Amino acid sequence: MLGALCARDGDCGRDQCCAGSRCRPEPDHCDRAAESERPYKWAYTPCRSDAECLVHGMPRCLVWSTATTGFCTDLCIEDPLLCDRPTGGALIDRICVTVDEQSLCAIDCSANQFCPGERTCLDGVCVPTDAP
Repeated sequence: MLGALCARDGDCGRDQCCAGSRCRPEPDHCDRAAESERPYKWAYTPCRSDAECLVHGMPRCLVWSTATTGFCTDLCIEDPLLCDRPTGGALIDRICVTVDEQSLCAIDCSANQFCPGERTCLDGVCVPTDAP
């Protein structure tokens, strides 16, 4: 259930909480109340494997296009507005991208080529510029 949409802690599995609108592991990832508008500090962070992301409650390390480093992300369920906001970019657009038949959350840079933090725009998606 990690990374699943939720409205309250009871929607998540054992040893999980509803942080913002996603199920995250307790206790270290529960500092946001349900429906919180604050960015999730581990969303879109650099990674090399799914295991690095799962400890933060996100199911995938997405390596986009020709990037050498991936970023931690959640499944995108219907609307990119349900994807967590990135740290350092409250008004940054999110998009859903399809990889291996899964719809995943990503930071959209197709319109203005701007990416928050240490990221660069690659084929319309913000990817990490440095290795984790």
